Amino acid sequence: MECLICREPIHEHDQMVVQNPRQKGLETIIKISEKRQDGFSKLILLEKDHILSGKIKVKYHKACRQSYTSVQNVRTQNIEEQDEHFKLSSRSSQEGFNIRIMCLICNRTGKKGKQRLTSVQTGTGKSTFNKVMEAAKKRDDIDMISKLSCYEDLFAYDAKYHNCEYIASRSIKATQNKNIKNPVSLKNTSVLNEEVGSSSSSDSFDLFTIPTERIKIVDDRKQNYIHASIDNFDLNEDTIDGKNTTHCMAMVAFQNHDTDQSFVYENIPREGAYSLGMEELQTFTQSILKYRKPMQRPEPAPLKKIILDMKTDNISKKINTTWRLLRNFEEDAKFPNWSEYNNIISENKIPVSDIFYLPFINNPPTEFDTIYTSMVRLVELANAIKQNHIIITADLAIYSKAQEILWNNPEPQDKVTLMLGGMHLNMAFIASIGYIFSDGGLCAILTETDTYAENTCKMMLEGKQYSRAIRGLTLVGDALSRLFFQSVLNWCESQENLTFLTPELKANLQSSISNSYKTAVKEERALLAKNEQDVLKIIRCIETDWCNPFNLKSVPSELINICTGKILDGGTEKNLVNFLKSSQESFKFVK
Repeated sequence: MECLICREPIHEHDQMVVQNPRQKGLETIIKISEKRQDGFSKLILLEKDHILSGKIKVKYHKACRQSYTSVQNVRTQNIEEQDEHFKLSSRSSQEGFNIRIMCLICNRTGKKGKQRLTSVQTGTGKSTFNKVMEAAKKRDDIDMISKLSCYEDLFAYDAKYHNCEYIASRSIKATQNKNIKNPVSLKNTSVLNEEVGSSSSSDSFDLFTIPTERIKIVDDRKQNYIHASIDNFDLNEDTIDGKNTTHCMAMVAFQNHDTDQSFVYENIPREGAYSLGMEELQTFTQSILKYRKPMQRPEPAPLKKIILDMKTDNISKKINTTWRLLRNFEEDAKFPNWSEYNNIISENKIPVSDIFYLPFINNPPTEFDTIYTSMVRLVELANAIKQNHIIITADLAIYSKAQEILWNNPEPQDKVTLMLGGMHLNMAFIASIGYIFSDGGLCAILTETDTYAENTCKMMLEGKQYSRAIRGLTLVGDALSRLFFQSVLNWCESQENLTFLTPELKANLQSSISNSYKTAVKEERALLAKNEQDVLKIIRCIETDWCNPFNLKSVPSELINICTGKILDGGTEKNLVNFLKSSQESFKFVK
C-alpha cells in the first residue's frame, strides 16, 4: 500500500505511519488540499466521498501529513497565482468530447488506414481503464484522470482509442514530471562563463564540469573568498510557443584555490532522475522575500574619487604599443591577435575554481522580489563562512534593478558589490563607440569595403551582434594604427638624424615573442589570413577613395571639421551641401 500524500510504499509495522486515520484527520487533509489546489488535490478530491465514507482505505506517513498541512508550507504555495486548470472537471465540462466517436487519449476522430480507431473489446474495459489510469498518474496528466473519472466503464460507453504509445513505459519515462527538473541534471545546461560575459560550447563546458555533490564551500581563512553570479534560467519543456516554461532565477557561487595545488575532477555523471525529491522541492518552493519599492525612485550615491595605479596603466600602454609595432612591422603578416599575444607574454597564474550550484528561486528573475531574495541569500552564504563582503555578477537587465535596490539602502547594501558581466560591459562600450563615431565614417568604411552588410553594421554599432562588432572594430583599429605608424615613419625619414624604428629596436621587439607562438596559432591561420585581407581592403579604401587622416598633406583643409578636427565622409559632406543650398533659398525668401 502507498502513502496517500507522497505515494511511497508503506511497510506494515512502520511506527511512523498512521494505519487507521480518524475522520477529523482526513477532513483536515481534504480541507488543506482544497486550499492548495495542486496536483495532489486533484487526485484526492475526486475520491473525497469514498475516502470519508471508508470505502477507500488510506494510510499516510506522519511526517507527510505534518508537512502537507503546515500553515507555513500552505502559505508558500501562493494560492492567488495558481492556474485555473486545476479546477474540478465533470462530465459537463467534457461537452466537446464524444467518447463514442473520438479517441479516448488524443480527442481526435478516427480516420481510415493506420489512424482508424479501435473499440474496447468485451472483457477488457476494466483492464484498459486501469492501464490508462496508471499511465496518467505516472505522467501527472490531470486532464486524463478527470476524463477517466467520468467514464469508468469504458466498454459500456463504447470507448475507442488509437494505437498510440500513451501507456508505453519508454514514452512515460520521457515525459514524466517534465515541468520541474532536477537541479543536478539542469546544471549540465548552465553557462558558467556568464560570470565573465561570454558563452562556451557544450564540449568545452564538459572539460571543467565537476561533481558538486563531493565539494564543500570551505572557510579556511586563506583569502579563498567566494563570489557569485545570478542570471535567469529558462527551460521550454513542451513546445516552442512558450507554454509550460520554467522561468526562474539561477545562482552559482565560485571559490578559488591556491595556485600551488592541483585538482583533477571527473566530469559530472549523467543523471537519470528528472523530478525533484521532497527535500529539493521544499528548497525550490521556499518563500520569496518581499521588497517594498520607495515612493520615489532612488538616486545613486555619490562616487568616491578613485586614485588609479599609474604604474599598472603605464605597463598596459607599453604592452599595447609593443603589440601594435610588432603587428605592423613583423615580416610574418599572420602575427597573433591581441588576446593571443597577451596570453604568450602573461605570467599570471589563473587559480583553480570550485563551482557550486545553489538552489533555484522559483520566481521571474527580473522582478524586484526575486532579485532582493537572491541578494539576501548570497549574503547569508557569505556570513556562514565569515566573509564580510561578496561580489555578485549579473547581466544588464538584473544589474539595473539590483542597483536600484542597493540605492534604497536595504539590509544587505553594505555587504554587496554588483558587477556587470564582461560581455554586457563591452556591449555598452560598443554602443557608445557607435553613437559617437557612426556618423564620422565608421559604418561607411565597414560597408563600402564589403566587410559587413549595412543592416548588420547598424546592429553592431548599437551594441548587438557582439562577436561581429568586436571583430569589425578590431579591423578598423588595426588599419588606422598601420596608417598612423606609416605616417610617423614617413615623417621621421623627412627629418635629419631621426630614426623611429632602428634595427636594434626591431630585434628587441621580436625577441619578446618566442617561436612557440607559430605552432600555437597554426589552427587559426585561415582566420588570421581573412582578417589580414579585410584590413588591407580598409587601408586601400582610405588611401584611394577617402582621405588618410594621418597624412595632412593629402587632406583638403575644407574637409576638416573646425570643432572636432574629424575628417568628414561623403555622406556628411552631402548633408552640408544640402544644408547650404536650403539656407541660401531661405535667405532669398527673407530678402
